[in-house]
Amino acid sequence: MSWWTRYHATWRAELILQLGGVCRAADAACQGGLELDHIHGRDYKLHKLSSHMRVKRYRAEAAAGLLQVLCRHHNAKKNQRDLFKRKSAPAPEAVPAWVTEESQSPRES
Repeated sequence: MSWWTRYHATWRAELILQLGGVCRAADAACQGGLELDHIHGRDYKLHKLSSHMRVKRYRAEAAAGLLQVLCRHHNAKKNQRDLFKRKSAPAPEAVPAWVTEESQSPRES
């Protein structure tokens, strides 16, 4: 394993612990590993950033409160809901109870 792979795994694990270390939805449906989720989505493409810039960006977003920890199941569910929201008006029942009003508010520019 290269030094960068070890570094990447270490900072990601530290960031997940810093953000609470458990799925924000935390219910019986939690499945899979923990993932970092952008509460309001992101306006950039990860593959266009170097690994170093990706680490810097994630750290800054965590400090600004723009990231949360979700299990793989809940992150996929949220991503499906967000995709639906972009394509059409979301139905109120499509929003899970664990998503707060704060996380649904539009980004401040």
